[in-house]
Amino acid sequence: MAEKRIVSDLATAAALRELCALADSPGWQAGRQGTGYDKLPIDESALRTAGRRLLANSLAELGDPPEGWWDCWLLRYLPGAHVPPHRDPAREGCVHLRLNLMVAAPAAGGGLVIDGEDVPLAVGEAVVFRPDESAHQVARVERGTRLVWSVGANLPKGRYARPKRAHGRRRKGNCCR
Repeated sequence: MAEKRIVSDLATAAALRELCALADSPGWQAGRQGTGYDKLPIDESALRTAGRRLLANSLAELGDPPEGWWDCWLLRYLPGAHVPPHRDPAREGCVHLRLNLMVAAPAAGGGLVIDGEDVPLAVGEAVVFRPDESAHQVARVERGTRLVWSVGANLPKGRYARPKRAHGRRRKGNCCR
């Protein structure tokens, strides 16, 4: 089983409020699985102070990937939405890491499963895992809305090491490639 870890102190209340407000933004796209979830690309310029700090901290959790080698999304799961088990490939010669932070939890359903194991996340908690090595899925949302901040990165295999906690560093540029 591939490594995964829970991060419980990544998002401030202000950052969570900012992300919830972004949920009303235009530009949502159908998720690539075609199973009812939507994704909103997040550009750093759309973020205010708390959101920019969250982005910097999220990237630090992923090992500070090079510019152009990371992405940032807000994922929305309405009732009926789910994601079947799958793996996400890494770029050639790279390791794929992803940080998923629970912004809003549904009233029922919508649980995350990684390598067959339930990964319960409270609002404000995140999981960092290797989606290229770990089969992962989201159970069908029964009631309410599941909203997730998702930041992914590809790191060259020779540069990959378990990231150290380094909150507070700022990033420049567009987070969606």
